[in-house]
Amino acid sequence: MRTWFHASLLLMLLAALPAQAGHHQWFISEIFSNADGTVQFVELKGTADNEQFINGFNVATLAPEGAVPTSAPIGPNLPSNLTAGKYLLIATSGYATLAGLQGAPAPDRTLPNNFLEINGDRVRYASIAATDRAYGAGVLPTNGIFSLDYEVGSPGTTFNTPQNFAGATGSINAAGPGVPSLSRVGLIALLGCVVMAAAFKLRQRADAGAAA
Repeated sequence: MRTWFHASLLLMLLAALPAQAGHHQWFISEIFSNADGTVQFVELKGTADNEQFINGFNVATLAPEGAVPTSAPIGPNLPSNLTAGKYLLIATSGYATLAGLQGAPAPDRTLPNNFLEINGDRVRYASIAATDRAYGAGVLPTNGIFSLDYEVGSPGTTFNTPQNFAGATGSINAAGPGVPSLSRVGLIALLGCVVMAAAFKLRQRADAGAAA
């Protein structure tokens, strides 16, 4: 009887292990930076449920020669096992401040400033080489409006659309001194385009999620 009980207990523990180890079904869906690297974000998207066990893992840059690699922890574990189609927003404190002023999604986790190398980098999630997102010099937009979006191309350059784990969506405007100044009318027109483009892209995401 005792042997049967111990065997049953062992089987139950073994069966639970895969669920508790779930963290690898995420990919890097969007990358953003302004001109000076103070407003940056890396967005992850989950492709399966039960992938909430991300504590102890990080996002890292395998920087080009001459630059210093960086990493940022993404723990603790997420509060829900419903991770399929969910996003995890990891951003700098500069992004968080600007998001609070503009009503953009608050980040779930924090990146150090200048985490992303402007002139080329390789970003990796949880030490999984298959998640790598690499870009060369002049590829990462730095106008404070556009991002590299891997859901609309490989990647596509489009208006940024950060989304956090709670489902908040929006866009950040981090245009700074490096961006040519606009007249008031021109700025209103640009912001209108940003809003419309972001709404269109978010609708595409919602339709894709519904289809899945």
